[in-house]
Amino acid sequence: MTGPPLRPLGVGEIVDRTITLFRADLRLFVGVAAVPYLVVVILGSLPFFLVGSDLAHLIGNVARQATARDSFLENSQAVRDLIDLLPIMVGFGLLVAAVTVAQSAALIDAAAARHLGRTASIGSSVRVGVRATPRLIVIGLAARGLRAAGTDEPRVGRS
Repeated sequence: MTGPPLRPLGVGEIVDRTITLFRADLRLFVGVAAVPYLVVVILGSLPFFLVGSDLAHLIGNVARQATARDSFLENSQAVRDLIDLLPIMVGFGLLVAAVTVAQSAALIDAAAARHLGRTASIGSSVRVGVRATPRLIVIGLAARGLRAAGTDEPRVGRS
């Protein structure tokens, strides 16, 4: 099996090849980019549909109290309201992070398949991205842990 020629590419060549890939199958790349964010929008709006106006009222109270003249931290109700919102905000943040990792992996899969001349579909690339997400998150957390411990990331090959 013969692959693409391996040689160093300049920035202009990389950008040109990327644009050529995207233009050749724009529907694929727009779909792979859009599907994960539709999941975020749908799941992100679920709390508002499930809890309804209570959640909107809670967010409004926190915002009003935070901008009031008295100190936000002195107002115990505002702090309690903010603490009530914390699990929702953390959960949504984790969801967005996981979807972003899945989307990036799906886009890489689609670009690699198209570059190698294979057919790719929105569904197949998104499935690859979703399956790769747990491994990528573990690798990212391990790299963060090594960096926090003052150790460089493991190097592959010669330094």
